[in-house]
Formats: sequence, structure tokens, C-alpha cells
Amino acid sequence: MEEIGPTVKKIRIIKGFTQKEVYAAVISRSFANRFERGLNDVSAAKLFIILDHLSISVDEFRFIQNNYQQTVANELQTQLNKAYDSHDLQQLGQIVAANKQSANLSLRSLAATGEILIESYYSKTVSITPEINNFWDKLFASKTWTIHEIKLAVPLFIIATSTGQIDLIPKMVNQFEINCKKIHLKWQ
Repeated sequence: MEEIGPTVKKIRIIKGFTQKEVYAAVISRSFANRFERGLNDVSAAKLFIILDHLSISVDEFRFIQNNYQQTVANELQTQLNKAYDSHDLQQLGQIVAANKQSANLSLRSLAATGEILIESYYSKTVSITPEINNFWDKLFASKTWTIHEIKLAVPLFIIATSTGQIDLIPKMVNQFEINCKKIHLKWQ
């Protein structure tokens, strides 16, 4: 994986933008030169502004920075969706088993999602494991969801139904709508 600055430079040059256009009111010209050579880093807030100036999403930037390869979590999500959509529960179970104890929180979260999908496929109830409970707590307690979390919110409805917490569904729908609106407003 390349350093951030050289990747930004590559994108800037491909898009035909000058340093002034991309870095104006964000960082100085001398800092921009060092940043693009990989000698300096910028804060996340400044990087987001720079990416906005380049008209590129964080996901697209990560894809480019990762040598045009999906991240492990994105690749696993794709495999999980494909296995579920094709009703390949054996593959789904293998994905869950392989990632349930991962040190990577994203992979453990995806494994919990896979458990929910398997359980809901076989019955109208879900056995609440510690991983699923952690997933529930994390998503339901968050005031602001990322796009990734919005995509993972659907299993919350399965959990609520199977645990007899149907009364929480209106609150979940409201939170889902609020977060979708926030994301929509940011992209306008």
C-alpha cells in the first residue's frame, strides 16, 4: 500500500488538477509538496477536504491506495452477500467460522452479520450470541451511522423480531431514516 500523499498526487495528476486547486485553504504549497512526496501527513479532516476537492470518495481512494484491490472487509462482505444470495449456507458458515475470532473488528462484525443471516434463514428466531449482541449494541447505540453501518442495519430488524423487541422497530426505522438523510445531505 502506498503512502497517502503520493496516491493523492497520482489522482490529482490523472484528473488534471493543480496543487493550488486541490490544496487551496487546506495546506500550504510547501507542505503540499512534502505531502505528495510522502514526507508529511495530513489530519483526517484535511484529507477529507482534499478528497472532496478531487471529487473522490473515501472508499474509492482506499481502493486506489490498496493498488486497485478491495479491502479484506469489503471482499468478505461481497463473499458473504454472494453466499447468502445463492443460498450457499455451507460457504456462509465457513466465512463465519473463519472470521468469528478475528482480531479485525470489521471481520468479526461481518461474521456476526453472517450468523444472523444463517439463523434467520433456518428459522424465525435468532440465537443471540455474544458477537451478535455486541453487533446489536454497537449499531443500535450509535447516533451516527456510516454508510457501511447503514448497509448492516437490516439484521437489526431480524434481531428485534426474534428477541421479542418489536416495539423497538419504530425507533430503529427512525434512526435508520435520520442517518440516511445525514448521508444524503453530505453527498449533495
